[in-house]
Amino acid sequence: MSSKLYKIEGIPVPLKLFIERRNNATVSVTPRNIIIRLPSHLSAEERQEITAKHLEWAKKTIQEKQLFASFKSNVLDYHLKTITIYNTEFLIHVLESKTSKNKLSYIGNYTIELHLLKQEFEQNNVSLIKELLIKFTNKFFRNKIIIETKRLNELYFNEAIKDIKLKYSTSKWGACYPDRTLLFSTKLLLMPNEIIEYVIIHELAHLKEMNHSDRFWKLVKTAMPDYKKHVRWLKLNQGKYDF
Repeated sequence: MSSKLYKIEGIPVPLKLFIERRNNATVSVTPRNIIIRLPSHLSAEERQEITAKHLEWAKKTIQEKQLFASFKSNVLDYHLKTITIYNTEFLIHVLESKTSKNKLSYIGNYTIELHLLKQEFEQNNVSLIKELLIKFTNKFFRNKIIIETKRLNELYFNEAIKDIKLKYSTSKWGACYPDRTLLFSTKLLLMPNEIIEYVIIHELAHLKEMNHSDRFWKLVKTAMPDYKKHVRWLKLNQGKYDF
């Protein structure tokens, strides 16, 4: 496996290239990098040609889905920046840790301190900052999401709910499982309040209709008559939001 940076619109995106015993070449884009897997039997020229085609696809995907927020390249990009989580604005301070560990401290007054070891600064370990912010969001806001979900359920659906969870996800904003557990992506809490409300209503409607039939969308419309504008907004803006 080799690692390098591939610049898209001036933003360095980590690229991981694997040469493996396989039949087909594949490419995928994650919130942290581009991953290309190539068959080991290809010649150097073939690898170069296929890699170029896959990078072009990855570039187009990142641009179309506006995924640049996922590829902040420097730890200090976060210093003295604000982040809005569930309609609450926090100021971030990035500091060198005076202990032997990395940690996030919420010091009150809507201020977050990220204490990072020197090596994390040197390696520009942005993924660590994201992990710390995700853990903070899950802990700080899970109860608020539970309260809001129960409020909307009582208002529009009156369905039994087994559990309500928060988990970071890049593939979906929410999910309703057959055991009546509702799951919401931590990333959702970075979005405007009306979008959060729409996703909650969407998943609550699945407690009555575990599909996307006309009956399902009628339930959503009854609870939120203007839901279609929120669906359009998500399609246009979902890639702009990440930690």
